[in-house]
Amino acid sequence: MTKGDYLVHLSTLYTKAEMKLIICVLWCIWTEKNTVIHGGKTTLAIQLVGFSLTYLKNLRSAKHKFNPSTTITHDITLQSTSHLSWQPPVLKIIS
Repeated sequence: MTKGDYLVHLSTLYTKAEMKLIICVLWCIWTEKNTVIHGGKTTLAIQLVGFSLTYLKNLRSAKHKFNPSTTITHDITLQSTSHLSWQPPVLKIIS
């Protein structure tokens, strides 16, 4: 991708369910940044992802409640990340 909309590019690489999670995580990061800037405490990244997954699950449940004919699918689940360590981005471009 060169000089384009990054979210549009991501949407060509990920499923709709994955994009929903990506957007929700971005929203959580933005909210977290604002909280910290205004004197709040930081939240662990895994907690932000957990919140995002719970938020999307609740959204699906609410949609199903008002439209029971739809099927609830569990698009993405949080896997144990206790064994994962942070890795820097592969790109050699710093912005």
